[in-house]
Amino acid sequence: MPWDDDLTPEQRAAACAHDGHARVLAGPGTGKTFTLRARVEYLIEELAVDPSRILVVTFTRKAVAELRERILPSIPEGQDPPRISTLHGFALRQLLRNAALVDTLPAPLRVADDWEEAEIIIPDLQRLLKNDKKGVKADLDAMSADWDTLTDAELNIDAQFIAAWRRVRDVYGFTLRAEMVYRLKRAMEQHDKFEVEGQFEHVIVDEFQDLNACDLAVIHSLGDIGASVFCAGDDDQSIYGFRQASPAGIRSFIEDYVNSEDHKVTLCKRCDRGILEAAEYVADQDLQREPKGLTPENDGGFVRLFPASDQDAEAATIAEVCRRLHADFAYPSIAILLRSDRHRRFSQPIVDALKAKGVPVSEHETLRPLSESATRRLYALAQLAVCPEDSLAVRTLLQLTAGIGDGCVEALEDLAAQRVERYSATVRAVAEDPTPLPGVGSRIARCWDVVETAVAELSVVVEAGEGGEIGPDQLRAALSAAAALLGLPSHAVDDIMNLVGETESASLSDLVSRSSTISEGLEPQLSADSVNIMTMHQAKGLTFDCVLIPGLEDELLPGKYDDPEQEGDQRRLLYVSMTRARHALVMFYARRRTGAQVKSHFVV
Repeated sequence: MPWDDDLTPEQRAAACAHDGHARVLAGPGTGKTFTLRARVEYLIEELAVDPSRILVVTFTRKAVAELRERILPSIPEGQDPPRISTLHGFALRQLLRNAALVDTLPAPLRVADDWEEAEIIIPDLQRLLKNDKKGVKADLDAMSADWDTLTDAELNIDAQFIAAWRRVRDVYGFTLRAEMVYRLKRAMEQHDKFEVEGQFEHVIVDEFQDLNACDLAVIHSLGDIGASVFCAGDDDQSIYGFRQASPAGIRSFIEDYVNSEDHKVTLCKRCDRGILEAAEYVADQDLQREPKGLTPENDGGFVRLFPASDQDAEAATIAEVCRRLHADFAYPSIAILLRSDRHRRFSQPIVDALKAKGVPVSEHETLRPLSESATRRLYALAQLAVCPEDSLAVRTLLQLTAGIGDGCVEALEDLAAQRVERYSATVRAVAEDPTPLPGVGSRIARCWDVVETAVAELSVVVEAGEGGEIGPDQLRAALSAAAALLGLPSHAVDDIMNLVGETESASLSDLVSRSSTISEGLEPQLSADSVNIMTMHQAKGLTFDCVLIPGLEDELLPGKYDDPEQEGDQRRLLYVSMTRARHALVMFYARRRTGAQVKSHFVV
């Protein structure tokens, strides 16, 4: 199939931009991913670019999988494919490749994932600082903001927090995902011998508006060493201000990259006219937005705004609207998008009202297989099979083993700190000689004997996988044997196999390497037979026939802020939410809220 098959004239012009830097402003539903795929095929077919010299960068695991599915089948047989990765995944590969030069991170390089940060690192910092979770999280967020904005990290953080942070890091030897791109940028600047894998000629960046200052600097550095940067995105859809992302990056691209081409893709094939016009009204309130001149392919579009006396009346109205929409639309094609939903304060009344009306509803928040205890324990075994000295994996297995309490786990950490050694080394030493921890040492020894036997089952397939000789059936058998030794249910094996499948490899090494660089919190679990409820951020990249948005008390924004940047972020978040809808957009507001929703009110 030709590379430009089924492209619109605008998509074709963008895909075959000159062999240099280019920006593509692509509004919602205009075929941005379709255009990116065509760009890759154009480079390979028309310009004879080696596919392995192309790097495609995007934001989430879902987006990586989608781009792989679209791009890889078009790669000529016998040629290495382009590298398609999140920016964090790319940073990890480059840091591992140049590990001998990077002496600012614990070695071997080990990235802590979402679960480890929430269940090990933050609780340990709380204990050491005698602080609450909110205070510790605030300091971690401040440190992450320093990395994201290229501020000198640690200068404005509480000294005791830094001391506790360094102790926990020394004991477990981890790096946070939030600092990966920052460390890559610093290493590229500080070491003349730092080599980027692949010597990429073309860097194609999806969702460019979601990059923060540090991300942008790394992409620009790739351009400085010879790569052509091709970015696609939409400043109206920049919604990750909490990680310091800003629409300024995509807006200033033409000035930042000399001799770059500028393209727009304006035909919206998703939103019917009424929905697109309502969404554009919201977006037009940003005086700095890049005008795009979006045109809907289809007329129509049902748009309504319903008032309610309070949150219970709002929930009842939502349930009745869903019931009536079902006359024309399947329930799974209906989504209810919430600004936030901490402790289910907003979703629960809606769920109750839907059930009372007989409307099936999905209460799944996000796809987080690695947060489930049994799957996490099996995953920790895989981590140890890949790296026997993985201290976070050792801590995980002990922490989740019945009969070994918090006091025992913390005593091991304190002993490791006293001995100035990693947690894994201390556990192995206590397993051999339990006397340093009288009363609990023998329990640790018994637990560790089982763990090492289970790890041995997986070590065989790790070694075989490195030689390319392992298949999915062999991997499943090894995982099942390891799970049986720990008494883990079969769904843990299924969860790990599903994650392995996403890496398109039967290698546990690839799984362990990639999973830690992706946030699970952005991956929604969609229902196949029910109305879906999720947050607005989770809906990014999704499409539904009908979208319902509660909580618009000011009738324009899901929140009011004194800070113009925060207000802009919320305005764009509403725009993204509205443009998830194809045919029906229904919004709601309550004249008053009571109880828990008062403190969590959208209007701040």
